[in-house]
Amino acid sequence: MVKSLQRLLSIIFLILMMLLSKATLSDDLTLNTDGIKKEDTLVKVLEGIGFKYDDALNASRTLEEVFPLELLPENSYLIMPPLGEKIDTFAVNVDDKKSVLIKKLNNEYFAYIVSTEKAHEIIAKKITFPNDITSIASSDKIQANKNKIRYKESLFVFERGSALLTFLKNTDNKKSNIKKAIIAFRKVYSPEKIDIGSRGKVIKSQNNKLLGFYINVNSKKSVIVYLDNKKFSAFVTSNKEVDKILKSKINYKYDTQKNIQSIRISIFNSAALIIKKNNIKKGSSLFKELAKYEVNLNEINQILNSIKVLVNLKKIKPGTEFGIVYKMNRLFGFYLNLNKIEDLQIVKKKNGFEGYIFKKPFKKELVFTAIKIKKNLYLDAQTNFLPSEIFLDLVRLFSFSIDFQRDIRPTTTFEIMYENLINYNNEVIMPGNILFSKAYLKNKIYEEMYRFENSLTDEKYFNAKGISIRKSLMKTPIDGARLSSGFGTRRHPILGYNKMHKGLDFAAKKGTPIFAAGDGIIERAGNYGAYGRYIRIKHNSKYKTAYAHLSKFAKGIRKGKFVKQGKIIGFVGTSGRSTGPHLHYEVLQYNKQVNPYKLNLPETEKLTNDIYKVFIKEKIKIENEIKKIK
Repeated sequence: MVKSLQRLLSIIFLILMMLLSKATLSDDLTLNTDGIKKEDTLVKVLEGIGFKYDDALNASRTLEEVFPLELLPENSYLIMPPLGEKIDTFAVNVDDKKSVLIKKLNNEYFAYIVSTEKAHEIIAKKITFPNDITSIASSDKIQANKNKIRYKESLFVFERGSALLTFLKNTDNKKSNIKKAIIAFRKVYSPEKIDIGSRGKVIKSQNNKLLGFYINVNSKKSVIVYLDNKKFSAFVTSNKEVDKILKSKINYKYDTQKNIQSIRISIFNSAALIIKKNNIKKGSSLFKELAKYEVNLNEINQILNSIKVLVNLKKIKPGTEFGIVYKMNRLFGFYLNLNKIEDLQIVKKKNGFEGYIFKKPFKKELVFTAIKIKKNLYLDAQTNFLPSEIFLDLVRLFSFSIDFQRDIRPTTTFEIMYENLINYNNEVIMPGNILFSKAYLKNKIYEEMYRFENSLTDEKYFNAKGISIRKSLMKTPIDGARLSSGFGTRRHPILGYNKMHKGLDFAAKKGTPIFAAGDGIIERAGNYGAYGRYIRIKHNSKYKTAYAHLSKFAKGIRKGKFVKQGKIIGFVGTSGRSTGPHLHYEVLQYNKQVNPYKLNLPETEKLTNDIYKVFIKEKIKIENEIKKIK
């Protein structure tokens, strides 16, 4: 009887303990598991390239025995064999010189420290391992706190009261270096002209020596300052290439892999991390959502300031996924799902929060298609399953040389080769870039273009001769419209008498987007008599363009604002003196309206010398890829 009672009490005790355990740990366990399976941890990356979950977890834990995953640097990447081959050996780059090599032997994983160069060689050459792997690799553990990182980066934004000196004074031990850097900057741009909201980055050595910095001085250009043989030099370059150029100027060391694949790894790698996920609710804000998770006010502000440096908070839409990351019940970091291929990741450091954009792992698949016009370009593109993003890019790229209202005829043919971005589960994420396209008008080659990224300019597409396809002005600043009235004398549809028509009319549905025909400053935006809602853009001292009868302006369009070619500036309407929805488009040469179709506009760029030789190599490479899949 006593034994039975003891047994019963033991069972009750065990049940109570299980319930208590579930009550206190279930959330953590659930979240932890969720974090492993659904976030871009090392486990997820390994699963994506073909590992079973158990293998991925074991490999990740083996790596963590020699290096804490959460301490991986931002530029860490996975080194692996070419896609399609068996992956029993891979490596993770952990600093500028060393990698952790992971090898599976007899269903067990082993981790060893090798040079990154050696890791590349082992994997690329498929070196066969003996059972005792220590013959080619050191078994010493990496001491994370002794990890030598050559460079440190910090982003900044100019706010009211900020000065260039403010951001540089804490970066260098020598005031003379800061002075020299500012003098170099002043030679190409006045610090007094830096606007509030301008962004920049400072790069310094481990011992806080200033190595270089850049500042985005407008929407297109940046000023780079870098240390060159104990002197600071400065020059102006494109915003899109500024980071890469600065790093190359101060001898950033990037490992390149020609014969093997590499994937950058998320900073949230450890299985010990707990990730609480949610979506931003409609009518809420990121501030309010963070407050729900009992993140203190100071930390919320620090997180938001870190985000502001990288993305515009106003552009974060309801429904966007975010995650609060914990380690040992303490706040570790934060992520925001920006799009299908990018996450914004924020990690807590000793001196606050630090963020960067994490690009999710994907590979590229090349697709070739030919569209022969039967009805119209849009419908025929749909019939050929051309993604809408690629279709729009195609139209915009050819809009510099082709008038889609007059030049396109039945039998007109477009050949296109473009990229599909595919995750490592072979699912199409989204279309990538157009790499090549050719237009045949009247069975003759009318225009062809090749993608080539010139690091010194914004130009990305060139014809076979290395001349940029981009003209200073687009021929047609609207997609899918019909030319309803040309330039010249006509009988006015409202006034009833002959009158000079000083522009082109494009009939289109109300709300059809209108694009800026070229880069420039908005000179006028508002109601303008018979023109109705009207925009005029000054492109240079010679050319202006005007857009009339709009239904409304695009967000942010105002006098004095710089707009980039192809940006949506407004929408088709029927305001002012108008008989129906259309765009009235004018080109002004020295303030006098001229016929847009008779203008012989100059090309923006021609490749020369060494850059041209590099372009030809890329062109041949593209043509060879076309032959393979055509």
